Amino acid sequence: ILDGYIARKYNIGTEIGKYIDPLADKILVVTAFCVLSYFYPLHVPIWMIFVILLRDIFIMFYRTFLIKKNISLETSKFAKFKTFYQIVIIHLLLIIHVFNPSTIIFNDFTYILISISLFLSVITAIQYVISSFSKDN
Repeated sequence: ILDGYIARKYNIGTEIGKYIDPLADKILVVTAFCVLSYFYPLHVPIWMIFVILLRDIFIMFYRTFLIKKNISLETSKFAKFKTFYQIVIIHLLLIIHVFNPSTIIFNDFTYILISISLFLSVITAIQYVISSFSKDN
C-alpha cells in the first residue's frame, strides 16, 4: 500500500507496477492468513481465506476482461481501505501471536476481525461489478 502511494505521489509509477503492486498485496494477505490459519484453524477458518482468495482472483480476471472492452476499473477508496484493514489486522495478530498467543486462542476477536475482512472483500467485489456496469452504459 505504501509503495503504491509513494509511486503515485512522486509520479514514478509504471504500467507494470499498476498490476504487480496489487498482486503483491493480495499474495501477502492470503499467505499471512494461511499462516494464521495454520496456527489458529478455529479462529482463522480456511473457508474464509478461500472466499477472500476467490474474490481476488475474480477481480483480477474481471479487471482484465473490462480492459479488453476499454473500460477502466479504478481501485475504489473502500477497496484500498479493505487492503489496509487486512494488513493492519495481520500485523496485529502476528504481534499477538509472538507475545501472547493465548489471547488469540481464548478470545473470539480474531474470528470477528477475519469475518470483517471477509465482509469487506465481498462488498468491494460487488461494488466493483456495480461500478463497471455504470461505466459500461
